[in-house]
Amino acid sequence: MLRPACCADAQIVDKIDRTVFGYKTDLDYPKVLKQGWSFIFEVDGKNVAHIIVSGTRRLFIESLAVMKRYRGRGFAHALRKFFSNFLKTSKQMTLVRKVIEFGMTIKLVVEDGNSIAFHLYEKNGFQSFGDPIKNYFYGKDGIKMVLNHP
Repeated sequence: MLRPACCADAQIVDKIDRTVFGYKTDLDYPKVLKQGWSFIFEVDGKNVAHIIVSGTRRLFIESLAVMKRYRGRGFAHALRKFFSNFLKTSKQMTLVRKVIEFGMTIKLVVEDGNSIAFHLYEKNGFQSFGDPIKNYFYGKDGIKMVLNHP
């Protein structure tokens, strides 16, 4: 089941990120969950994946994480696809729908060496751009990626 996340889900999202990434991210979860658009994937009552997106004219995927045990089952792809469809159809997001009509950019940063995530995004139309960001992920570099919608 895919459900919207809210501020009360901050601990759940933090736990998923800590488990997936092995460290606490520097995201202010209550703030990001309140200001952005976020969804959590549940399987058999367990929270196994999430996506957090912020921005208006340029959307930034703050976090997309899938628990290791559930990788390779299409959750990340389903989250990204669901989110794109959500933006296109949500009556509550007229500003975002207008942005989509006139062209939209989604940006993210992938941890250098995370080939699974890099190839997932590449397969879904993202392209790397610019120089890597040094020490973006607790000493690891980050690769900037972008998806442009016409």
